[in-house]
Amino acid sequence: MAQSLLPLGQGISQPLASLLVKKLREIKIVLLASLIIAIAGNVTYMAAQKANSIVLIILGRALAGFGAGEKIDK
Repeated sequence: MAQSLLPLGQGISQPLASLLVKKLREIKIVLLASLIIAIAGNVTYMAAQKANSIVLIILGRALAGFGAGEKIDK
């Protein structure tokens, strides 16, 4: 289940990122937000091993997926 959250998050965030770029007309802000979310997700995923927490694994993979949806069409 945790492995499938990364591509699922990408599938959700890619169209959202494209819509945000079209509305905001600013790619840098959307890319920076995606990068911050991806870093937070990966840090959470790494912390899950130390905390021995399945919930953190799931949350980290989901956040990493949401942050990975950077394929933006302008």
